[in-house]
Amino acid sequence: MRTEKTVTCYCVSYHVADDHPQAYGGAMGDGSFTARFRTERDAEDFARGKEYYGKPARVSRDEVPKRIAQRWGVA
Repeated sequence: MRTEKTVTCYCVSYHVADDHPQAYGGAMGDGSFTARFRTERDAEDFARGKEYYGKPARVSRDEVPKRIAQRWGVA
């Protein structure tokens, strides 16, 4: 069995305001997006003041394969 190296990244799911140019963008078409960061501090700073479905945006810590983290620009 081949084991793949993983990378820790910090993700923030958030919504943009209804009057934002991307209000109907994002993967679901509802103005929700995911921002990914290498450090928890950067993610926390980004999440501050943002909302996701009416609640404060939160940071999640994820272990992802290195190839995925590279694609996201956080490897």
